[in-house]
Amino acid sequence: MYFSTVSILGTTMALTLAANLVPTATVLSYPQDGLFIAQTSSPQRPENRRVNNSRERLIEQLNLTDDQKSKVAAIRQKYQEKTKKLRETLRSNEQELNSLLSNNASDRDIRAKHQQISRNRQEMSNLQFESFLEIRQVLTPAQRKEFSQLMQERRANSRNRG
Repeated sequence: MYFSTVSILGTTMALTLAANLVPTATVLSYPQDGLFIAQTSSPQRPENRRVNNSRERLIEQLNLTDDQKSKVAAIRQKYQEKTKKLRETLRSNEQELNSLLSNNASDRDIRAKHQQISRNRQEMSNLQFESFLEIRQVLTPAQRKEFSQLMQERRANSRNRG
């Protein structure tokens, strides 16, 4: 069976309990005015609740045994602890980027901070992927198949929404 990277990452986001919605930095450039505006946005609590509720519904649909639920909870906890510090680092780096952009920092310094943020995001993605692989090992072949179908439905529904 073939899984695309997008499919695996989407699956990862659905299974992990770690807050997968990381803050984003938006840079608006107004060269005619000599302005650069950097904004960082953090996920809001309702979104986190919605994602967590969505994950819980997904787990319920897979009809996990008590043993599987326990194992999945342990995996989630393990990765939640690993990602918490990384999320804090990412937020700090994004704030530093915002500061660099709003001051007269050199392009070199701004690029370096951007690369650091990119590495943080890649590390977060890697942790999510590893979490997915561990949780996948807990599922039976039938549950894996069901999960794949549920994820395809979710992707189709999200495309239809906008």
